[in-house]
Amino acid sequence: MSPTVPRGEDRQTRDSRLGLELVASDVEYFEAGARRYSAGAAVVAHLPGFERLAAGCVVHRIRPDLIPGETATWVGEIERRLRALGPALGRWYLAESEVELAAVLAQAGYQSRVELGFLGDANGSPSPGPSVRQAFGPGTIALRAIRSPRDWRAKLAVHELSALSPDGYLVAPDLWFEMERRKCQAGYMWPYLIVSEGEVAGVVNVAPCGRILRMKNLVVTPAHRRQGVATRVARALARMAKQTGYEAVGCFAIVGEVGARVYPGAGYRVVIRQIEWVKPLGAGRD
Repeated sequence: MSPTVPRGEDRQTRDSRLGLELVASDVEYFEAGARRYSAGAAVVAHLPGFERLAAGCVVHRIRPDLIPGETATWVGEIERRLRALGPALGRWYLAESEVELAAVLAQAGYQSRVELGFLGDANGSPSPGPSVRQAFGPGTIALRAIRSPRDWRAKLAVHELSALSPDGYLVAPDLWFEMERRKCQAGYMWPYLIVSEGEVAGVVNVAPCGRILRMKNLVVTPAHRRQGVATRVARALARMAKQTGYEAVGCFAIVGEVGARVYPGAGYRVVIRQIEWVKPLGAGRD
């Protein structure tokens, strides 16, 4: 169970604090099961065997104040290190305030995407402990913990219905599935099937980080889209956060994509922004 909420804390201070924990949950995600390499003013998280995935190698934990010498020279050195590791993409995560480094990356041919950090307050009636399977409101949505080989096969079947990963990149579904399983085995997150009216309607992962229960990689099957499934799952996880003693549930969504419209409808609000910078490095990509 997470620590209690500090007394006397105003909404803005609380959102800022939890926003930083949300960013920290992304750092933990990329490093779960991965190898970490120090780049002086940053860390490279590399997941061997998954270089074709955008999530397989990222540059993060960036400290611009520690960059030695010229920023452009440092970026070029990091890029040479990335090419040696073999990822399809050079992928950097920057805080919105890091404008100088952003300008250098843009000059080097990187493209940016804005990720909105959403927060939903924990709500609902507390229960004695974590819920493994529970129906949530109209539509009989249920979250069923993935435990058995049959459950994992059902999860793989969901991913096989789409060539797009939850972060919007083209992927080989089986490779994405194995990457998620690796991160679950590393202890970062817990996988769930989303069940609607007795049918598997999608998958989602849940990860604890500080006082936040993090929603990660929500996927709804094509047959169940545009039916409010994602919105109901987002609301359900706010209740799960309450039941398991967390202060809030959080997630990220790309500006202009579906999640950025779904989460406000579930009562979530934007508390932080981070910028993803991406550039193809020449390797083949799924």
